[in-house]
Amino acid sequence: MALAAGAVGCAGSGDPAGESGLTWITMPATGMGDSALVEGTIAEQDGCMVLDHGGSRSHLIFEVTDPRPETYAVGDAVRLGGSGSGKASAGLDMPEACDGATSYWYVAPGA
Repeated sequence: MALAAGAVGCAGSGDPAGESGLTWITMPATGMGDSALVEGTIAEQDGCMVLDHGGSRSHLIFEVTDPRPETYAVGDAVRLGGSGSGKASAGLDMPEACDGATSYWYVAPGA
């Protein structure tokens, strides 16, 4: 998985939040990503957006410029390209609600 490290800032007053009121983890915009596919349902864990898939839960990580998480709501069925990991990479903007996760899905842009 190719990810660029660096500081990421969210527009506005801190953690991103969509129509659902959930926060999510963001990463720098690179325009790159793996193309593995995961299907599941958007869910909430401690105020953070997660994906329920195959009996597991993963915290979702979107590029800071990706508009999709702003439109998702709890219960939405989604198909997302990207790759999974058991640890967070350097350079992520990690909202407090999402801190301490043990499973992540790095969402590829446009996938």
